[in-house]
Amino acid sequence: MPKSLTEISDNFNLPIAFLARMKKNGLIGSVVEDVEIPWFVLLSQIWGRSEYLRMQLDCMPEKDLKALLKPKPLPQVDRYILARYRNARPGEKISVDDLAYELKQKFGVKLSEKLREKIKKLRYRVREEKRPQKEGK
Repeated sequence: MPKSLTEISDNFNLPIAFLARMKKNGLIGSVVEDVEIPWFVLLSQIWGRSEYLRMQLDCMPEKDLKALLKPKPLPQVDRYILARYRNARPGEKISVDDLAYELKQKFGVKLSEKLREKIKKLRYRVREEKRPQKEGK
């Protein structure tokens, strides 16, 4: 029975972005046939395992390896959230819902629980940055 890329992602714990890239490059189609399933079983067994990653990275030119290890820039919405919390005046309260609405107005993002969770996560990150570090750490 043919399966969608979403089903393959869920069943074999492979990132949907990876499967989409494979489709874009013509390696797979939009639908996976039963005869292709063993290939995904094998791929899921080696996906993300350090010993296989190390072998691949050892073959890369140093320039490409450095570019790969460089931190990925944060999306504009994430940078905005961080800036709002970092630049808040002492004692100023920025509610998650208010900031979510502000993001909707400014960037057109959809109000959702996922957005609220992202805001909370980034707010926590800023709080941790501002927290005084203990000696010896």
